[in-house]
Amino acid sequence: MLEDNGYTSIYLDCVASEAVSAAIRRLHEKQLYSEIPKLFERLESIVTADRLTWVLPDVPRLYTEILDLMRASSGALNFHDALIALACRDRQISLIASFDADFDQIHWLRRLSAPQDLSKFTITE
Repeated sequence: MLEDNGYTSIYLDCVASEAVSAAIRRLHEKQLYSEIPKLFERLESIVTADRLTWVLPDVPRLYTEILDLMRASSGALNFHDALIALACRDRQISLIASFDADFDQIHWLRRLSAPQDLSKFTITE
């Protein structure tokens, strides 16, 4: 959907790792062990290592800012969310597709949470 509207999707390594961990945890909780290989197969076919944007190496440089952003949000932003916000800032990314409303408090990001949100923004933003 994003690409169809002229946007480029990027996949951050920290988002991929968090998403995979959460999905695996849920499959374990539901005892759906046979679904785990399918999850990995699907992930590896969609988000290959060469499609990831590697931001975890930025952590040492951004560590203090990450903690400051977490503190400024009164803990609403977790470590990865603060890293994501700062990585977007540093890469001049102003739009983020997320269901996480905590990103709404980041003044340099505008959150897309539904397909109709695309109509609110122009590609130049």
